[in-house]
Amino acid sequence: IGSFRRQSGANIYKNRYANVDNRYKAIVKEFMMDGKPIYRVWLSGFESEEEARDFVGQGRFDGAFVVRE
Repeated sequence: IGSFRRQSGANIYKNRYANVDNRYKAIVKEFMMDGKPIYRVWLSGFESEEEARDFVGQGRFDGAFVVRE
């Protein structure tokens, strides 16, 4: 639901969306991009990929997409 170069920005966003719909939890994951860290804020707690796709389809988070792990 968000991507940041600074961890502090990611944590602020994570805290803002810590408990979406009393169901989904925001988490921060660190990745490397072009040799620099990037911090992505994900929502977890979906029961299925279909549920996640339905959530994204609601358009509540502009640019959000589903990632399978």
